[in-house]
Amino acid sequence: MATNSELEDVVLFHILPRDAASLEERLQTDRLVWTYFRNLERLVAVALRPEPGDLAALLRAIQSWASEHALATVGFEVDGRTYTLLSEPLVLAAAR
Repeated sequence: MATNSELEDVVLFHILPRDAASLEERLQTDRLVWTYFRNLERLVAVALRPEPGDLAALLRAIQSWASEHALATVGFEVDGRTYTLLSEPLVLAAAR
């Protein structure tokens, strides 16, 4: 992804359209969240807050959401790079 000044401090999540509304609903209570279209792909865009550790907090929230929706992985982009977040298996989440 080319660096784009309008997407600085934004994380883009590659979520299937059937799951996107659920993720947006989960995050919109305390974050700026919107749908971002690129090359016919629907992405969930989430603005990062300026406080330290916010990316880690966001990724933990996404990991928890993915586990609840039985998603093994969630692709995301930050700072022009693509990553894959592994979901926490539900068995381990329930044991905590």
